[in-house]
Amino acid sequence: SSSPVAARPANLRLEPPLPASADERRAAASGGILTERHGRDLSFILDQIRYLVGFALIDDLQCFAEIERLKDLSMIKVNFLTAMAWSHWTDIGAFENTGGKCMYGATKDWIQNQIMGTVEGGRGSSGSSGSSSREEENGGDVEVDASSRRRICDAIDEPSAVGGWNVRVHGDFWIVAAAASGEEEGEDEDDNNCDDDDEGTYCVLASNPRCVYRVVGMTASLSRMAARTYGPGGAYRHRITMIPWYGRLVYDGLVVPIGPDGELSLRPQGASPSKLARLREAISTAAEEGRIISRLAQLEVPGGSLDGAGPVDRSPLGRDGETGDNDDDDDRQQPPPTDEEARYVARIGAVARMPRGMAGPNQAGARWTFRRVGYTEEENPDHRIVATTCTPDDPHAVLGGIECKTLEPTSCDILKAVAQFSEGGGYRPVCINVDERKCFRRVRFLLRDVVDAMYYLPPSKEEEAAVFLCQASGQDPMNLKSAW
Repeated sequence: SSSPVAARPANLRLEPPLPASADERRAAASGGILTERHGRDLSFILDQIRYLVGFALIDDLQCFAEIERLKDLSMIKVNFLTAMAWSHWTDIGAFENTGGKCMYGATKDWIQNQIMGTVEGGRGSSGSSGSSSREEENGGDVEVDASSRRRICDAIDEPSAVGGWNVRVHGDFWIVAAAASGEEEGEDEDDNNCDDDDEGTYCVLASNPRCVYRVVGMTASLSRMAARTYGPGGAYRHRITMIPWYGRLVYDGLVVPIGPDGELSLRPQGASPSKLARLREAISTAAEEGRIISRLAQLEVPGGSLDGAGPVDRSPLGRDGETGDNDDDDDRQQPPPTDEEARYVARIGAVARMPRGMAGPNQAGARWTFRRVGYTEEENPDHRIVATTCTPDDPHAVLGGIECKTLEPTSCDILKAVAQFSEGGGYRPVCINVDERKCFRRVRFLLRDVVDAMYYLPPSKEEEAAVFLCQASGQDPMNLKSAW
């Protein structure tokens, strides 16, 4: 159980009002989409990020032009690249091709290098993301006019634009579709008109109808898209991600249907007439009370928080984009094994290593992943971890589960499980993945002569949704060129 939290009004800090310059700088929108200049700049930045993911993380793209080709063939895979970028936006995990930088840091270097040439050392320098001759030869096919170059590079550091993308709104929303042409005749043309998306589409949070957002698109209006796809005038449940862009909330392109059971689906749940009426009433009430969310003001006020509010990613953003990992430094700082740790390591070492012939393609069967079932006390009150591996019949076969005393596993939690599963199966793994960085560093040090250990960065909710859509559509998200 949790204790109630008491807050004295005198101790609450009032967020300062938006400065006049915020509205002057606010991105213009019309018909539910950004104006052409803003839409073009934002689309360009996202395409650069997608290319970096395909080049540095998946290793399946060789030049920026291939992004344009992929957009012509499979927008589902294009949106997967965006979602994978969110997984690694503030933490690159085990990937090594970005010079140790998270996707934000890699994007910042890449944009400045390719667009402005301001990275120290010039194109292909050691400070740039994934610096290599291959990148220099094939990534430099980017042409942008002078005014766009300046705007794009400014956006990279701007907290209300790319510099604030660690604050994203992600969740399940009822998207209110545009009404049929002429259906609104006779209605008052005011801000309470639920079908008027000149300033953006109304999206009502499925878990809290009092939370109403207004989101714009880069090139397409969500409400008009829903009306064309499912029929005008209704409301349809989808999982979407909104990112800030100069005083607007813009959906990032990935829109995944949510079925009647609340799970990801290929077709969304549609609102019943009574549900639709309640949603429209919620929108009207929110508009009257002035609490429709169309921007993340915290990113625009002086001294505003770069943490989230609402259903957002709260990952802290290191401004230099570095993960801080260094194998040699970590090992030198580790204390000697405790008696308990040493006993578990000895038990693991006494079990034969899994033969290559049994491990399957790419030794996948000899790799075990230890992943928590949730990352907050609310999500994972029992502190459970599930261990999985890959088999010919199941790429996520469950080896077993363990319960820890705390939300963050200790080295002994992981070592004990590896020892038990190894003894039970007759073989120890070649490699284990651990999803808590401090624990991973300790386990890597302890098992350095017995089993390889890697840090496993869990996929974001966005990436999980994108993977579902790819697989449900019969597409392999990690094989980008299968669409060629």
